[in-house]
Formats: sequence, C-alpha cells, structure tokens
Amino acid sequence: MLVKVDREQARAILDAMRQVATTGDRTSLTDIAHRAIASASRIVFHETELFARNRPTIGPRALATILTDELQSMWAVRFLAVMALVDGVLEKEKLDLALEYAAVLHVHEPYLEQLRESTKGNLSWALADMTRQNIKSLW
Repeated sequence: MLVKVDREQARAILDAMRQVATTGDRTSLTDIAHRAIASASRIVFHETELFARNRPTIGPRALATILTDELQSMWAVRFLAVMALVDGVLEKEKLDLALEYAAVLHVHEPYLEQLRESTKGNLSWALADMTRQNIKSLW
C-alpha cells in the first residue's frame, strides 16, 4: 500500500475525493474523476471492491477524526488537490473545498498557496511560485 491507512481510512479518503470532484455533491461525477478515484482505490489503497458512485458523504471534520496522523492527512490533501484539478479546469468551488479540507486537516504546503492564489486569478504568481519551488527542490 502506498499510503499506510486501514480500510476505513482508505474509504474515507476516497469518499472525500468524490466530494471534491462533485463540489460537495452539487455536480455530477465526471467520467475522468470516476476513473481517477477507481484507480486510486485499486492502485493506492489496494481495494478489491469496485468504487461505488453512491458512497456516503464525508466532510472535512469527519475526515479529520478518521485520519490518525500527519502523514495520512498530507497524502489525503494531495489526493483531494488532484481531484479538484482532474477535469483540467480551474473551478474555484472545487479548489475552495479542497482547501477547506486542508485547513481542517492542518496541512500547509506551498502547492496549497498556489491553488489558493489561482482561485483569486493570480495565475502569474502561482506559476512563478511553482517555478521557484521547483528550483528550490534542486538544492
């Protein structure tokens, strides 16, 4: 397993991924989002059951009570950020929801600030910071 979680935690992360992908169940799950969640289920969490579109909803606070350590929270937020972007469109509502999960889970990483700035239309700043972070990673 790429992320060390139990079955309940894996399903909670997958459910949160669906929440972000559907903007809190306000939009339909796209085919690409469904495939991304199904792939994470199979490859990352080694779930053998097919991912169901009609899973229970889980909000940020509920997810925070299920995850037990910082590393689990960090990985969960990374998956949620991917789900906010998986359809290839910057959607403020999806990004805001992913950022809400990050705040509740106490995850603070540079890419989250880049996402936050992109929701404000500061794409030049976000791109410049991505470049800066990439250069920093070389040293």
